[in-house]
Amino acid sequence: AGGPVCDWRLFHTVAGTTLCAASANTFNQVIEIENDALMKRTMRRPLPSRRITRNQAIAIGAASGAAGVGILAGLVNPLTAAVGAATIALYVGVYTPLKVRHPANTWVGAVVGALPPVMGYTAVFGTLPLSSSILALTLYLWQMPHFFALAYLCKDDYAGAGYKMLSVTHPDKIGIVTLRNALYLFGLSALAPALGVCT
Repeated sequence: AGGPVCDWRLFHTVAGTTLCAASANTFNQVIEIENDALMKRTMRRPLPSRRITRNQAIAIGAASGAAGVGILAGLVNPLTAAVGAATIALYVGVYTPLKVRHPANTWVGAVVGALPPVMGYTAVFGTLPLSSSILALTLYLWQMPHFFALAYLCKDDYAGAGYKMLSVTHPDKIGIVTLRNALYLFGLSALAPALGVCT
C-alpha cells in the first residue's frame, strides 16, 4: 500500500472554501435584511427575525472570510486563496447589489457558484488546466434551470421584496432560458471525456 490515508490538503481546501462561502452568504444577508424581512422564504433567517444583530453578523462574516482565505493561502496555495477571496468580493460586491437593479444578477451569481470546483483544481494543480473549465461550466449552466424554477414559483415574493429577478421582469423568458441552458449542458457533457475529465 502506498500514499497517505488522509490528504490534509483536501481537508484544508474544503474548510477554506466552506468558510469563504459562509462569509459571502453572511454579508449578503447583512445587506439584504430589509428585503429578506419582506419574503416568506427568507423572513425567518437569523437577521430579519432578530435572532442575531447586524454587528454580530458582520463579525461572523469578517472572521469566516479571513479564516477561509487565510487557511487557503497558508495551507493550500495562493491561487486558491485568491479565487476564494474573489468569490467573496463578487458575491457581496456585485451579485448582491445587482439583485435589486437588474435580472443579470442571476448570471453573476452563477459565476460565483461555479468557482468552488475551480478552487478544487487550483488546490491540486496550483494552476488552472483547461479541464477545470468543464466542471465550472457544468455547474454554471446547471444553476439556471435550478434557480429559475425556484424564482418562478417565488416570483410574487421576489417582486414584493424589490428583487429584479428574470421571473419578475421577464417571466415569459424563463422557459426558453431554462431550455437553452439544459441543451448547453447536454453538449458540454460530450466534451468532458475529450478533455480527460471523465472516461
